[in-house]
Amino acid sequence: MTDDVRPAPAEPLHVREIRALLALAELAPADVVPRGTLEDGLVDVGDVLNVPDGVSGGLQDAREEVEREECTGVTEVSRVIGSDAADVHRDRTAGRTHWMDGAAAGVVEAEHAFRTISSRRVIRLPDEREVLATLERVASPPTAPYHEWRALDAIAEELKRLGLVPKRDAYGQLSVHLTRGSAKRALAFVAHTDHPGFEFVEVSGTHGLARFRGGIDPKYFQGASVPLIVHRDDVADGHRATGSGYVHDPVLPDWSAGYCEIHAERPLAVGDWAVLDLPAFERRGNELYLRSADDLAGCAVILSTLHALRDETRPFSVHAVFTRAEESGLFGARLVAEDASIPKDVYVVSVEASNSLYAPAGAGIVVRAGDYHNTFSNEAERYLRVAQGRLADRGIGSQRLLLPGGTCEASAFVRLGWVATGIALPNTGYHNAGADGSLVPEMIRLEDVISGIALSAEAAVAAGADEEESWWPDVRVVPEEIRERLARSASLHNKDVSAS
Repeated sequence: MTDDVRPAPAEPLHVREIRALLALAELAPADVVPRGTLEDGLVDVGDVLNVPDGVSGGLQDAREEVEREECTGVTEVSRVIGSDAADVHRDRTAGRTHWMDGAAAGVVEAEHAFRTISSRRVIRLPDEREVLATLERVASPPTAPYHEWRALDAIAEELKRLGLVPKRDAYGQLSVHLTRGSAKRALAFVAHTDHPGFEFVEVSGTHGLARFRGGIDPKYFQGASVPLIVHRDDVADGHRATGSGYVHDPVLPDWSAGYCEIHAERPLAVGDWAVLDLPAFERRGNELYLRSADDLAGCAVILSTLHALRDETRPFSVHAVFTRAEESGLFGARLVAEDASIPKDVYVVSVEASNSLYAPAGAGIVVRAGDYHNTFSNEAERYLRVAQGRLADRGIGSQRLLLPGGTCEASAFVRLGWVATGIALPNTGYHNAGADGSLVPEMIRLEDVISGIALSAEAAVAAGADEEESWWPDVRVVPEEIRERLARSASLHNKDVSAS
């Protein structure tokens, strides 16, 4: 399997051919660059114009409209407020994440900070600090299948911050609808709020037997005892415990990989649940370590996408759905699909944090062509590919791969007759499985999170306009001359065959 990481477009041939001519003072537009040359040469629709900060002239007038946003580790961005014709941002190579290094080489040079003016409107990159704050608030609560209430409450609070009022279905799942204008197609972004964990089925005092809800390789529970934190749904604080004697004993249909004995600090009750005693959220540079990146990070990506779309003026229609009990059988997504609790004509996009064994972390969000069990809808994926092209124009990395490391909620929708596709954050230590056989936090990268938010928001706008990929109109209809050539050659061949 090869990685499909889209680079920024190469410099147009005509630019290279006339760069020398444009260096002449008499050919440079006097009102734009009075003391220098155009960085990108001849500018066509869709090209990008870069001007060094130090140059004065007509373009410098826009600086009064620029609101500066300082970001660390991801591209520094400044944005134009209320601009209809162009997006203006400042991009420095310092601190550029590694998927930017090659992709944006033709746009940004090391010795200058450029303001970039593009004729194509695109979603503004999200503010890094806001993204991290949202991610930490959403990913910190403990969660497990059937015990997602803390995570759901955190998500509800984030929606309220955005001025959105979530709806709860009969199963406690959250959804919200954000729309602008008259969109031709709606997208529904779906993420689950649970993560593999233990649920007590037998107890005696501080001793209990707990089944593991979700999938994991049994080797990660072999040997030494496993540190855990025990929770009760109606009690705020948890308490420490240790698990040992894990037995691999898969049970269906309520998927449970096995069970173990657990000794706790406090008396236990049937229905208590436990999570691994791992950090809920830690940042180390651009590496983000989470106890439950799968899939609370996916939930955070959706929330930040809603934030990015809040000020968007182009038409779009987005449903956000936060489901339960995915790890134990895709049950929440199946209920949404079976009950049609969102409009049946939406295109569903599953948002996951999936095994980085099949997609390198740091190369951008993955447009997921399929999972272990199913390939997804090409029609739904079209809008994601349109967004990929726009992100590539800005030097933002993304990938397109089939990820066979697990089964995601898009499969539930596809099998139940919906049009669905997916995206995924590459997840190192997926399901807390460390490369050395130990249990570890899951790790995602900040640049992939930013890429995922930008792609999701841009895909929503592409769906709102029902846009096609740029290459597709050229191949949709076979040119008449090709049709005639094939027909002529077939006619001659058929005559030869008849004669023989």
